[in-house]
Amino acid sequence: MCGRFTLKTPVIDWLYSLFPDSPGLPDSPANHRSGLELLARAMQRANPLLAAPRYNISPTQPIWGITQSRCDALAPPHELSVCGHPIRMLRWGLIPSWADSTKVAYSMINARSETILEKPSFKNLMHSHRCAIIADGYYEWQRPTDDAASSASKQPYWIHRPEEKPFAMAGLWTENKKVQPNQVLQSATIITTEANADTSQVHDRMPVLLLDPLSISRWLAGDADPEETTSMLVPAKPGVLQIRAVSPQVNSPRHDGQLLIHALSDKP
Repeated sequence: MCGRFTLKTPVIDWLYSLFPDSPGLPDSPANHRSGLELLARAMQRANPLLAAPRYNISPTQPIWGITQSRCDALAPPHELSVCGHPIRMLRWGLIPSWADSTKVAYSMINARSETILEKPSFKNLMHSHRCAIIADGYYEWQRPTDDAASSASKQPYWIHRPEEKPFAMAGLWTENKKVQPNQVLQSATIITTEANADTSQVHDRMPVLLLDPLSISRWLAGDADPEETTSMLVPAKPGVLQIRAVSPQVNSPRHDGQLLIHALSDKP
């Protein structure tokens, strides 16, 4: 599963890395980088919390989600987008349209790729409600070898790309109009798959990673068939991730800051 992640990379840097073909804001200057800088500043003004470095993103908190392009041409004029895909602030933990409480979100922070076309809450979203959730690392907890040990003794690891480069995680999003009257609540889940060789020593699951602009574009393509997109829901190739044992302070969502991803000196 994926229960915590990080996004410390500045907005302009992950935009430039993951969406290099985007011109930025409409009517941006001819300079490509300048156009993305204008977009980044607009995102920072719209959501200062999401634009700040975050080292312990937890369920129920807001996250950046890049969603499939609108098909109805009804996007509001102020809506920010990248490569034609709306940029949304999503609540982590899916709250289906039928739910009348946010409590269900805690059991829907992740969606298993193997059963995603079987679960009613997920399969109906695979056609037009796919999203890419931006991150630059995620946490996983290694179970102690002693089965009798308490859960508090699990060792957390921060899992990331070389040079701590940003990436996206495949997800699904939806809207709910029942929980909060007169307000639309937008939420998302992260899709998981079997762990790859880089991470299996820590945990048997991992998020489905979108590591480059092409894979993100394929996942968000509006004309992609749901059956075809499921072929992308596989473990990342070996050699693309690194693991780092970190402080148990990450166990509490109250803790944040760069110290959370510092390596423990007595761990590999």
